[in-house]
Amino acid sequence: MAVYARRILTATAQLYYGYLFMEQAVIAREKITELGQYHYDYKFYLGKFMSARYYLNNAVPNVWHVADLIKIGDTSVLEASGRDLRLLKRKKVYFGLIKLANAGGCYNQSPASYYKSGHL
Repeated sequence: MAVYARRILTATAQLYYGYLFMEQAVIAREKITELGQYHYDYKFYLGKFMSARYYLNNAVPNVWHVADLIKIGDTSVLEASGRDLRLLKRKKVYFGLIKLANAGGCYNQSPASYYKSGHL
């Protein structure tokens, strides 16, 4: 689905990087036990192991959340028709919001009250 393309790519990258990180963590764990605590590379491998542990516990679970969102399949953004946008333009709400954004002013008013005040 085109709506979820970026999310799918991000989740795939997170999952693949998690796999690569896990491979590095296995090697680092072996090196930690092999070298011992007083070797000069011990802290390097410990850092590798701990960063992999952090990433696998905090970033990779996001993949399942994204997968659940994709399964829901919300396409409401694609369902908005050109007719809906034309109606907004006729009511000047669309242009009013753009004018508000470009002018940088009147943020203390809602777009509806700004429209009613005649500034559009």
